[in-house]
Amino acid sequence: LVMHCGGHLRDAFCQWLDDGMPPDIEMDVCFGGFNNPAARWESQTWPSEKLLGRLCHCTDIMPGDVCAQLELEPGSTYARAAQRLIRQRKLDALLAHVATD
Repeated sequence: LVMHCGGHLRDAFCQWLDDGMPPDIEMDVCFGGFNNPAARWESQTWPSEKLLGRLCHCTDIMPGDVCAQLELEPGSTYARAAQRLIRQRKLDALLAHVATD
């Protein structure tokens, strides 16, 4: 199964990484379809989990520098990165919860 995600999502992911993976991300979202001349773009703030969720099936290949930044082998997909980060965040949240009990 091949699933392409829009460049705006992939670009937002790379920017999010460069920004230190904050809880929220400011990004441009298209309403009305990319090829529609009547479409409009709007800046929105998304929780990082929403962006990761949108990319968790994206089979597009990440740039080599992004793979290196995430310590993934060259040629890794956005899906692999997103799934790994989702798992890591869940584990971090669980460990934080256990540490406070």
